[in-house]
Amino acid sequence: MVEIALSVATKVTECLVAPIAGPFSYIWNSKTNFDNLKTEDRKLQDRTQTVQHSVDEAIRNGEQIELHVNDWMDRVKTMTDEVSEVIKENEPANMKCFKGLCPKPKKRYQHSRNAVKKAKAVARLYEEGNFQTVSFRPIPNEIWIPSHRGYEAFESRMSTLKEILDALNNPNVNMVGIYGAGGIGKTMLARAIAKHGEDKKLFDVVAFVEVAVKPDIKEIQQEIADKLGLTFHEESVSGRARRLQERLKQEKVLLILDNIWAMLKLEEVGIPFGNDHKGCKFLLTARSLDVLSEMDSQCNFKIGILDKGEAWSLFKKRAGACIENNDCLQALERKVAEACGGFPIAINSVAVALKNKEESEWKDALEKLTMPSKSNFEGVTEETYSSIEISYSQLKEKELKSTFLLCCKMEYTGLEALLEYGMGLGIFEDVNTMEKARNRVNTLVRKLRDSSLLLNIKNYRFSLHDVVRDVGRSIASRDGHMFTVANNYIPREWVDKDILKNCVGIFLYNISKLPEEFECPKLQFLYLITTSKDCSRVPDNFFVGMPKLKVLHLVGLELYSVPNSIRLLVNLRTLYIDDCKLRDVDFIGEFKQLEILRIRGFYCSEIEMIPKKMCNLTGLRLLDLNHCYNLRNIPPNVLSTFTLIEELNLPSSRSGRLEIKWEVEGVNILDELKHLMHLTGLEISIPDDSVLPKGRLVSNKLERYKVIIGNCRRYVFHGQTSRIVKLNLESSSCSDDVQNFFSLLDREGFPELEYLHVQNSPCFRTVVDCLESESCQHFLYLQSLSLQSNHNPEMIHNYPLKDKTDSFCQLRTIEVEKCNKLKNILSFSTYRALPLLQKVHVSTCYNMEEIFAIRREEDINNIEGTDQIEFKHLSSLTLEHLPKLTSFCSINNNKDMFDTPTLLFNQKVAFPSLEEIEISKMDDLETIWPDQLCNDSFCNLKSLEVRKCNKLLTIFQSNLVERVTRLEYLTICDCDLVEEIFDLQGVDYEESHPAKETLLRELDFNGLPKLKHIWNKDPQKMFSFQKLNNVKVHHCMSLKYLFPVSIAESLSELERLDVYYCGVEEFVVDDQGEANVAATFVFPRITSLELNQLPRLKTFYHGVHTSQWRNLKRLVVCGCDKVELFASELFHFQENNGSSIQPLFIVEKFNTLEGLSMLKLLTVTISNCASVEEIFDLQKVNFEESHSRAVMYHQLQQLNINQLPKLKHIWKKDPQAKLSFEELPMPESLRVSDCDSIEVIFDLQKVNFEESHSRPVTYQLQELYIRRLPKLKHIWKKDPEAELSFEELPMPKLLTVIDCDSIEEVFDLQNVNFEDSHSGAITQQLQELHIYELPKLKHIWNKDPQAELSFENLQEVYVANCQSLKDIFPASIARSLLQLVHLNVYECGKLEEIVAKEGEAKEAARFVFPKVTSIRLNRLSQLRTFYRGVHSSKWEVLKELTVVDSSAILDIFPKSNSFDGLELQWIEEPDDVLNSQKVGATQRNGNRILQVHDRSSSKGERCNRGQDYFQQIEDFNTR
Repeated sequence: MVEIALSVATKVTECLVAPIAGPFSYIWNSKTNFDNLKTEDRKLQDRTQTVQHSVDEAIRNGEQIELHVNDWMDRVKTMTDEVSEVIKENEPANMKCFKGLCPKPKKRYQHSRNAVKKAKAVARLYEEGNFQTVSFRPIPNEIWIPSHRGYEAFESRMSTLKEILDALNNPNVNMVGIYGAGGIGKTMLARAIAKHGEDKKLFDVVAFVEVAVKPDIKEIQQEIADKLGLTFHEESVSGRARRLQERLKQEKVLLILDNIWAMLKLEEVGIPFGNDHKGCKFLLTARSLDVLSEMDSQCNFKIGILDKGEAWSLFKKRAGACIENNDCLQALERKVAEACGGFPIAINSVAVALKNKEESEWKDALEKLTMPSKSNFEGVTEETYSSIEISYSQLKEKELKSTFLLCCKMEYTGLEALLEYGMGLGIFEDVNTMEKARNRVNTLVRKLRDSSLLLNIKNYRFSLHDVVRDVGRSIASRDGHMFTVANNYIPREWVDKDILKNCVGIFLYNISKLPEEFECPKLQFLYLITTSKDCSRVPDNFFVGMPKLKVLHLVGLELYSVPNSIRLLVNLRTLYIDDCKLRDVDFIGEFKQLEILRIRGFYCSEIEMIPKKMCNLTGLRLLDLNHCYNLRNIPPNVLSTFTLIEELNLPSSRSGRLEIKWEVEGVNILDELKHLMHLTGLEISIPDDSVLPKGRLVSNKLERYKVIIGNCRRYVFHGQTSRIVKLNLESSSCSDDVQNFFSLLDREGFPELEYLHVQNSPCFRTVVDCLESESCQHFLYLQSLSLQSNHNPEMIHNYPLKDKTDSFCQLRTIEVEKCNKLKNILSFSTYRALPLLQKVHVSTCYNMEEIFAIRREEDINNIEGTDQIEFKHLSSLTLEHLPKLTSFCSINNNKDMFDTPTLLFNQKVAFPSLEEIEISKMDDLETIWPDQLCNDSFCNLKSLEVRKCNKLLTIFQSNLVERVTRLEYLTICDCDLVEEIFDLQGVDYEESHPAKETLLRELDFNGLPKLKHIWNKDPQKMFSFQKLNNVKVHHCMSLKYLFPVSIAESLSELERLDVYYCGVEEFVVDDQGEANVAATFVFPRITSLELNQLPRLKTFYHGVHTSQWRNLKRLVVCGCDKVELFASELFHFQENNGSSIQPLFIVEKFNTLEGLSMLKLLTVTISNCASVEEIFDLQKVNFEESHSRAVMYHQLQQLNINQLPKLKHIWKKDPQAKLSFEELPMPESLRVSDCDSIEVIFDLQKVNFEESHSRPVTYQLQELYIRRLPKLKHIWKKDPEAELSFEELPMPKLLTVIDCDSIEEVFDLQNVNFEDSHSGAITQQLQELHIYELPKLKHIWNKDPQAELSFENLQEVYVANCQSLKDIFPASIARSLLQLVHLNVYECGKLEEIVAKEGEAKEAARFVFPKVTSIRLNRLSQLRTFYRGVHSSKWEVLKELTVVDSSAILDIFPKSNSFDGLELQWIEEPDDVLNSQKVGATQRNGNRILQVHDRSSSKGERCNRGQDYFQQIEDFNTR
């Protein structure tokens, strides 16, 4: 019990004492607690320092610090601050009471307790800092595009970039390819796509790998692994592949394989693809499309060269400021940029190389770029050369390489020339016919194009870039011994080094002199062209040293006398004679091995006969005499000897009637064509059908032909068809033979005819007569049918077409014009006829009732099972001047299908592919579209043009508006009754659905006098018209507004808006009620705005609003009497809301300089606006806010102001405010005319020149033109009390002042301060001064600036009809005219002297005019002297002096010393010649001319004397 009691007592004591002892322990252990805190803090600082060392080392190693380590470091910093604060609070001064005699127990307790808690926290933090590692090695961030280069966001590249990104986002596409020439920018584009994908987090990982010509699989694996942060432990390629594949399957990856040259097996690398891993996307780049195809790339994009604008932009950026700062070099720099040919790699290297270089180096670079050689490429564009050479070396086939080099050497890039050169040289392996050769050439050029060595193949021509061509020529010279010489002599080193003896091809362009002999024993190809008359004749022995020549192409030579040595070319296989003067071709018969002969050009028209000697050319495969228009005689049995000929081109008629005599001595030459069994191509023109032989004209092997019978000269076919027949049977006798001719035309006559044109042939009834034919299946291959001015045919096919295997089943184009008896084009008994029809053009057929008619048979109804007619492929439809047309297609045998066919289109006809519709001169057309439409009809319509349809009321009814969202171009003109374009009243839409985006780009409305609405309802959320780019509205006087609010707010793509002669009151209207908030209209891309003759225009928008026109460069306002132009923000509009004059442009932030500078106008024209009083209202502009910097207006180029009768200010400012004149929007050209109220151009009364007085104000004003301003008194008006420095005035280079009745002086210098602002003379930039018809003008300069003001740049002065003017120049100005070239003064009746005397001059004045070449003085009756004081003058280069009706000529220019260095000899001419006037006369060498016209004689008397009164003054220069 005692033990229990003691235990209990002990516990009770502990419970009672512990709560009491604990707090006291903080007091008596205070020092110990703080010492412990300091110890823990030191330990933490030591560990912090250790961790910091590890962090610093990791950062130096490029490693990334763990987040928890950074967090610990931050907490340590915070803890250190807190510990310091606790220790500071425990200082002794803070712990005493009773005047410092006793410690404060409460504070000692609190602080000691805090120290214990903080020590524990520090200890915990110390333990947390025991890190095993502080960092990790991150996957390095790819530097996709170096910052010093950046990605050039050219439009041509950005559209491709977007398309590639769209393809990569397509879940069904996992491989995308980019291909193009070396150096074209494929890699840069791929890197831009990679950066975009990484920035937008489209993929977990974006990896970029350079594959190279010979791929290293291990290196590729390592590149990908580095991006993934993967470490390989395996050594084998297969082991790494397995590890890489497992890792890639865990990520959504974009893998870019750059520069692939051949098939890369992805499985060997370890890259999963296809179904193995659909999250892995590939972007490949290659030079050849074939490589991408081998890789199974699903979407491929070709990268082409930069266009000229993009290339120049890149060139300027790389060349730097040297281009912008040197106007003289810009033309040369542009040529150099163009010579780089749009290749970014070439542009970069050349531009950087020429940066800040002298003009001579630019010229040298241009010469090197235009003269190909490997050394030049090594010095200028080595990378380009290397990249193209690698592309060439990768061509696997020898004939492909040879073809490429031949392409580079060719001057004319036609595929036919390439074929015939290649045939002559034997390049094509295992090819023995023209047809096989043509197929081979097409294959080879396609391969070259896909290898990016050729740019394009179009219209039977190939194109290649200049840089590629030059590199190819360099390679050909080096490897193939094919050389090019242009505009020079043949190099001497060629002879010295035996180059000519080894060369196989020479191309001579405009050689100044051909050698007498040309020793080239191995030469196979010679191209010789000249445009020089001196080199047009070939030396007689020129061809002696070319025994192996196979291809000869002569251009521009004179061959009237053929050199004898040409007959030695017995191995010649291809001969081209282009534009050579030639009559006799008898020598060609010597070339018995010849296979290809073409004679072309203007001069070959002198050839009149094919010589009989050409019978020797039995191996001829191609004969082209197409340009021999005067060929008249083809001897019998010549054509028939060409037994191997495959292609024969005989001349077409040039004058409408061919001169060839087809019947000679009773023999029809055309009969010989039947015996040419290998003939596959024929071009021939036959005067009429009377000379056609009976039966078949040619063999049935004919594959390409163009046969013209009759005069079809005026009709040109622009298609790609190769089987063409054109007929004009105007002279034929109207017999059954003509109709039979049509019936048999496509069978026995011309197999598989594709194009048939018939014009002016009155004697045929129908093209196909099924009633007279055993079969009704004709023209099964015909693709295009054209009928023009055939007035008798009543039908084209006189039996309804039944099915898609019937006649015309391949027909794609129908054109019918001026066939007045036709009521329809074709009739069908089926819905499936004309399945491939694409284009229909019908015009001026006055009886046409329908384009197509359905003549259905009863048994068809049940078989077809449909009532819908579908023109599935019809894409273009033109209907013009068809007054009786009632329907495009009608069905006559089933009336219940339609009501009366009054619509152009009806509900049973479907047009799913129709893209273009043109309708014009349809006077009775009331409605285009039916109320009900077939599914998908008109959904692909892109362009609609309607003209002169005077009964139309609406273009698009509400049921059609939703169908035509793909419409891009809409033109409606001269339709008198059209009231609205888009009827939206009946369109149903749900507000929850997004607005349908339309593709409408251009609107063109002209001559619609009753048009009230373009949209008769605000589409709001129904439709979006964001693509609108160009809007033209002319002569629509009933139109009150252009756009509803929702459309105006979304015109982000609008670039041009033209409105002429319309009743528009405002541009934008809100027909849904008053808006509660201010509207903002932003037009970020509009560059041109023209408003002409809009007498009712009041404002842009009647509600509270602002507008932004950040790229507006051209503004024309003419005949808009009710508008103010610019206002200076919302309050300005609100203040004037009740006024009849409303602002047109309320520009956001217009009251600051920055806001004003947002207008990037280049051209502004304001004309014929009766109410405009100022152009720029600057009253509210706050110049102080941006006073620290000058706002530059370099964009504004031209400001034209005309016929503004109330205009008072161009710039209207606050009369109490001072501004710096450099802050005004100043154009390069300012033209002001016919403004009756303006008194001053530049009002300088409140201009603050002191703010910028430390430096001259720089203006961009280049031209100032002033005309017909009757109240103008001052060009520059200053404060009468202020003195200003003339250097601060806006002075143009060209100043013209015409017909201003009130102006008395041009340059007012009375209060100009010349002393305070400069130490020397101020030089003005004025170069030309034109002053005409200023009746009150007394002085041009009203004060002599006394050498303080110089006009030394002045070059031309013209003064005319200023009747109050007494002098031209002050003396000091005259002395500064060192650049003056022309001085012309006409009809100034009070002019007394040219130069005004300067006060009381004590010394003789001296005037030197070193560049004056002409002086003309006309009708200056009071002119007495050049200068009234004692003076001398010097005129070093004067060539013309003309004085008319100035009687004091001798006083103006005295007999001696009038011209320094010019000795005059005065003589007296006979009275009957010069009416006793004294004129200067000397020996005649034409250097100086004095013309003296005597107006006292009549014009007839002067003419009878045989001359105007003039004599010549000679320059006897004593020097």
